[in-house]
Amino acid sequence: MTNERTVPLLPCASIDDIETFYGVLGFRTTYKQRKPNPCVGVQREDLHLQFFEITGFDPEQSYGSCLVLTADIEGLHRAFAAGMRAAYGKVWCPERRG
Repeated sequence: MTNERTVPLLPCASIDDIETFYGVLGFRTTYKQRKPNPCVGVQREDLHLQFFEITGFDPEQSYGSCLVLTADIEGLHRAFAAGMRAAYGKVWCPERRG
């Protein structure tokens, strides 16, 4: 078989907040639904992520994770940091609320 890929499905408290945050990082929304289960898909080049909303989800109690493998970690970090600085004035993690 060829051309298979795995796309992480990660929990979140709000698909709207996730969509906004990943938009800042340069991702575009590829899919979004409210019913029957709220979920959103985002993509940035070859990075594909899917999130599903759980009412009352607490990210500090979550073990969900995803590895991103890249040959250019510095470039990806610069792009993400630039997007955060443009949107928030600083680099930060929304899950840490700080």
